[in-house]
Amino acid sequence: MLKRSSRTRSASRRGHFAIVASLYNRRYVDSMLRCAKAGLKSGGAVNVRVIRVPGAFEIPAVVGRLAQADGSEGRPSAIVCLGVVLRGETTHADHIVQGVTHAL
Repeated sequence: MLKRSSRTRSASRRGHFAIVASLYNRRYVDSMLRCAKAGLKSGGAVNVRVIRVPGAFEIPAVVGRLAQADGSEGRPSAIVCLGVVLRGETTHADHIVQGVTHAL
């Protein structure tokens, strides 16, 4: 039998969060971005930085830099990656998805 879990507050208010989102396929990514920001906000996050990149292929490069950051904003507690790759008639989408997934 499932038991109802109680909500606990985490240290998310003190955390620094980053969302790296693709500009390509913006119609879909913007919807995911709105939901991600709302989810973080409902969890108590107050410091959320959004970084837009040209496409999904560029996401890992920015995530790598953020993960090594030690500047004024510091390293994020968590990084959310948002991108959409639509399949066409070639294998291009498969190559992009495999490359991004492997790099992350």
